[in-house]
Amino acid sequence: MSDAPEELTLIGYEKLAEHGFALPCFGRTVGANTAYVARATQPGDPLAAIAAFDVYEPDDMQQMPPGKPNVRAWIGGPWIDVFLWNGEVIAGSKPEIWQSLVSMRTAIAVIAPLTLLNLAEGVPGEAVGPLARAALAWLEERRGVSDARAWLIGTYLRDIVMRIIRRRLGDTANTERIRQALRQVKLEMKDTRLALRLPFLLMELLGFEADTFSNLSKAAQEFGMPIDLPTRRPVTTTPAYWTKKLSASDAQRKRTGNQRGSITLVQARHKIDAQTYFRRDFFGCAEWVHETTRTGEARESAVIPFRVTFLSEDLGSLPITISYAPNREANQTNYTSLLHLGPLSRRFAERDMTGKWLRFDRQADGTYTLSIQDSEPRGPTAPSRLQE
Repeated sequence: MSDAPEELTLIGYEKLAEHGFALPCFGRTVGANTAYVARATQPGDPLAAIAAFDVYEPDDMQQMPPGKPNVRAWIGGPWIDVFLWNGEVIAGSKPEIWQSLVSMRTAIAVIAPLTLLNLAEGVPGEAVGPLARAALAWLEERRGVSDARAWLIGTYLRDIVMRIIRRRLGDTANTERIRQALRQVKLEMKDTRLALRLPFLLMELLGFEADTFSNLSKAAQEFGMPIDLPTRRPVTTTPAYWTKKLSASDAQRKRTGNQRGSITLVQARHKIDAQTYFRRDFFGCAEWVHETTRTGEARESAVIPFRVTFLSEDLGSLPITISYAPNREANQTNYTSLLHLGPLSRRFAERDMTGKWLRFDRQADGTYTLSIQDSEPRGPTAPSRLQE
């Protein structure tokens, strides 16, 4: 049984500055010797909930003032903050702190408009546009127009982009490859217009419904900045498909040795050169990245946004890694490419997939689907074998 707490009490805080947000410290009870800090479901999102608690050793924790009501925090519950202003210690969720600061907001806006903006962004329904404009004017006066514009585009508006993406992707946004893709997100001025640039992987995963970035457009309009949003580049390619009956090894059910965590991509009775087909043909248009394995061998990998169906259950779009290493052919004689289970690992662990069928489809527009099926795929849209 895990000792990780699921609900704690706010017992103190560490100052980050003389006013504004402090670091909340939690314990099992008031006066507890072990302190914890909360971890957010999505880092940097003012509307994020609490995902977990981690043990923390504070350097100079201040106890909560006597007479303050106990503030409880729990996994899945609202984020809890501590806010310092003029000797007052105010604790609770951002909406609760916002309400408690009604009489102080004007003073905070003069001295710390960035802090006030950050607080307001965590209050659902609160109009933050005027606060953002006030923060920009404050920065222009103190740091100059250039630095203020860099904050507006590179911090304020970009943070809105990141929150939109993370909220849409959910837990997927916390994977290493998606974190790498997020670092490539850019907002750039082009002539008099702002342009959002996204890497291919995020373009595919987001899907781009009409209102995907509506909040970004509204925020940019507050500053009179027209914005060009990305659109999915049209791709024309030849439709293709590939199937394989899963072995015990593919199903992670080997009787001896470690489970591989992946499925070998082999000829499987198709008329293909399996040693090169998946890298150069079937997934040839994907973004391949050169890597070095833990054993020092070179390989390439691509994260493919598959539309996934698992035993008739639609799982939506999932990022799944395909890797290619020519040296595998010398070592194993029969494969160079692997499908890494990644987000499908738990389902394979819960149920034996031996004898089930894996199917890939490449559509004419360059998108991919993956399905796990009970029986061999057939039908008018599924020719019996790939052609040479």
